[in-house]
Amino acid sequence: MQTLMKKHSILRALLSLAAVVAVSSVGSAGTINLNDVYNGGNPFMGNNVMFTDTVETNGNPGDPATNFYQDPIVLGDTLTVNPVNFRAEVTPGPGLVAVDSQLETVIMSKNGTPITMINFKELGDFDKLGNGFAKAELNYFFEILEVNGAPVGSPITGNGTQLFDTSAGPNSGIWDLGFDLDLGAVAPGATKVRFEFDNRLIAQAPDALSLAFIAKKQIPGIRITVPEPSSVFGMLVGLGLMLVRRGRK
Repeated sequence: MQTLMKKHSILRALLSLAAVVAVSSVGSAGTINLNDVYNGGNPFMGNNVMFTDTVETNGNPGDPATNFYQDPIVLGDTLTVNPVNFRAEVTPGPGLVAVDSQLETVIMSKNGTPITMINFKELGDFDKLGNGFAKAELNYFFEILEVNGAPVGSPITGNGTQLFDTSAGPNSGIWDLGFDLDLGAVAPGATKVRFEFDNRLIAQAPDALSLAFIAKKQIPGIRITVPEPSSVFGMLVGLGLMLVRRGRK
């Protein structure tokens, strides 16, 4: 009996160690250029903007990246990708699993119209039992590269973090994270922006009577907003009238 308990303790220790190694070894080594893989190296074209240098980064140091984000398409000015097998699961425990992947893209205005807003949203599902725990982390970053078609002199950047966890709430359901970036307030006239977001999914089950599961299932898209043509025309007319009035004075 003591021998059996000893073997069980050793097994639990090995599983815990493997889980820690799995978490700590997640790095930013492998990359996949989605423009190359899915569009022959060409930009993903929208109505008013294009998406270039769309790169996924994940995996252990020295290993190739896993293609979690597949089949990119652009509808209007929204870039949408399809999350495939982006999940963390421990069924049953003990164990701890973390999955991490970053996606970045460079957004360029096609006709010099300013990029005023970036909207982002993602969602998935989760399930837990016993002492199981699941979490989704979202970190995002943007860098203004050009204003009115000219490179910026000093970096104009911003970032943020959002978190979903199951410490309080139901044992299963839908999770979602998202944000709105008002670039018009940060850098009026932005025409080229690098945008990236990083997701980390964590599932933990501390004992054999627990389980945890979380997955990202959908990204409604990286939606870009530019002024409507009528708004741009109105701004130009207003500017012209102001200049005429100044000339008369």
